[in-house]
Amino acid sequence: MDYRIAKANEMKAKGITIFCIGLGEAIDQGELTGIASEDNVYLLDTFEQIGDLSMKLKGAVESESDNYGPEECIRDFKIMRQLRKYACPFYPAPLNGALACKTWLGGQICTVSCQKDFDFSRTPEELYYCSTTGTTPEWILFPSFTRDPKMEFVMPWPDCYDATTPVLTNCPNNIDQGNDPGLSSAVVMWVPPLATDNSGLQPVITASHNPGDVFEIGETTIRYTATDGNNLESQPCTFIVTVKDVEKPTLVSCPEDITESSNETKTNVTWEDPVFIDNSGKDVNLTHLTQSGSEFYWGEKQEIRIEGRDEAGNLEVCTFFVQVRQYSCTFYPSPLDGALACESWLGGQFCTVSCQKDFDFSRTPEELYYCSTTGTTPEWSLFPSFTRDPKMEFVMPWPDCSVMVPSNANVDLSVQYYSDHCASPEGKLEIQNNFISQFQDLNAIYPGLCNDSNTCKVENVNVYCGVTAVLTNCPDNIDQGNDPGLSSAVVMWVPPLATDNSGLQPVITASHNPGDAFEIGETTIRYTATDGNNLESEPCTFIVTVKDVEKPTLVSCPEDITESSNEIKTNVFWEDPVFIDNSGKDVNLTHLTQSGSDFYWGEKQEIRIEGRDEAGNLEVCTFFVQVRQYSCPFYPSPLDGALACETWLGGQLCTVSCQKDFDFSRTPEELYYCSTTGTTPEWILFPSFTRDPTMEFVMPWPDCYVTVPSNVSSTMLTAAHQQKENQTRNP
Repeated sequence: MDYRIAKANEMKAKGITIFCIGLGEAIDQGELTGIASEDNVYLLDTFEQIGDLSMKLKGAVESESDNYGPEECIRDFKIMRQLRKYACPFYPAPLNGALACKTWLGGQICTVSCQKDFDFSRTPEELYYCSTTGTTPEWILFPSFTRDPKMEFVMPWPDCYDATTPVLTNCPNNIDQGNDPGLSSAVVMWVPPLATDNSGLQPVITASHNPGDVFEIGETTIRYTATDGNNLESQPCTFIVTVKDVEKPTLVSCPEDITESSNETKTNVTWEDPVFIDNSGKDVNLTHLTQSGSEFYWGEKQEIRIEGRDEAGNLEVCTFFVQVRQYSCTFYPSPLDGALACESWLGGQFCTVSCQKDFDFSRTPEELYYCSTTGTTPEWSLFPSFTRDPKMEFVMPWPDCSVMVPSNANVDLSVQYYSDHCASPEGKLEIQNNFISQFQDLNAIYPGLCNDSNTCKVENVNVYCGVTAVLTNCPDNIDQGNDPGLSSAVVMWVPPLATDNSGLQPVITASHNPGDAFEIGETTIRYTATDGNNLESEPCTFIVTVKDVEKPTLVSCPEDITESSNEIKTNVFWEDPVFIDNSGKDVNLTHLTQSGSDFYWGEKQEIRIEGRDEAGNLEVCTFFVQVRQYSCPFYPSPLDGALACETWLGGQLCTVSCQKDFDFSRTPEELYYCSTTGTTPEWILFPSFTRDPTMEFVMPWPDCYVTVPSNVSSTMLTAAHQQKENQTRNP
């Protein structure tokens, strides 16, 4: 072979003399000539002739080498002769493995093993036996009670192949990200994992998705694998991309304010639902705090709130007002800096106006305004009065109030003035009492106006105050994520503006202020403005929603668990991981594999325990569990050797072997046995009739070292020596 000739040339260049011996007739003399030193090829017919040849070469070896004498030469000849005597067909050691042979019971026994991270291409025999019982030595299987009788005996022994899968490192953590504005998706970026392989070559990485891909709202599992040149696939790297819908629905249409007039105390009012659309493309769920078609009573306008929430809980609100007036005539607002009072028991047909103390009417009002419905169109008219000046013109709307008292004002009717502010409880009660007093006086002239004390009473008088302060630029609803690590968020907004017809700045009252901290959830903010006359504006209200957008914190996660067992399956237990959440609430755990589950011999398995907070934010604890198929202390393969263990008995029996041209540092055991009969599993020697009883049992098994020169083989003998000139130069 070319490699033998190359090796021989290298040795000869160092001054080593090589002798080659050929036995039998089918000898490739050209190969021997290429290997041997000049004139050192010997063709022999029998093994007996080797002894004679060794004596002839004795003098040359003695004279040219102090390190390799005739005794060593003769010893190597005897070894060669013994191997030839029992020689079965020669097969080299398995590729990426080792071959170990021993002489036993008149024959030769061999075992094969693979290097670390390699495995056989097919199941080998436990022992290969070179039988010489027939006319021709041949390899046969060694008897075994544990061998599968259906398995075919095949020679030569199998080679070893790469059994180690590539490894993926730097697997990204789970990613939580909000949707891109106006879309049901988001572009997500990450750093891909790295792949390495024991071969040193770059594995091929396969990915289900790539950085920069577009992900829809929801969870998507990303999976990476790496494949080496032997088509072995790594354990997958998986992580979850969660795109959260953080955008509230869009309000396309919302009903306008509704004002209806009725002579009935209550009226059913209907409207069309508002229209919402969501960036997710899915329907928006509507919540009606008040249903269309509900009954509304005379009185102040009522806010109607219809909430639109998408699947993620994002909120948008449609608000409008409904008012049912208690009269059907043209509505006129209350007098400026005054009040309007109307009865409710006669259909709101009778009203009076009054001014606050220190204010007076710009012209004389009617004592009582009456909404007449006798014609085709309801209209305000004067109510008959014996005290009314018949020359006074009936004018609508009723007059406003002013600070200056004009000379044409009628200040004799005390019930048309009140001392406190209209919006205050005291002022409202005073106006109501004035109205009842006036109605009781009129009832003496026009019976029926105030006969029933159960209806003609203060509680049934509706009071409407005149122009109040006005709030503008009321903020929209605010959605905001929590501040990092907290169950709250500091929220900012621009407060509404307040104006008043007086030109003076009203006093603004707020339930909360910009820069306040708000807990996770919804909080209603309310602003009002009060002018110098203590008249209060319509409120400005909006909702601050603080969302929990922070995943739980993983405080502790079990370490990787490795257990050894003689049983095929084993129950493995672990403590639950500990999560804490910024919200201060419990984190819900999801176990994909329960503690105490059955695990079988084999590769390590990933355990994944998910922790989710109430908002659905996810953090994951992962660790690995592996059950080994033997329980004794693990020792690595011999240095420059191999370790072979059977698996069908739980990995209890092992043998060690050395690479070619290496030998053990001490005599190893034929078999090492992992005993589990005691309280602690331990390696012991396996019973053997051929073992030297005086030999001490020592663990771990011995390493291998170089002892046999590479120039000794079944077809080649090299006497290693240096020329005397070299010895002289290098004493």
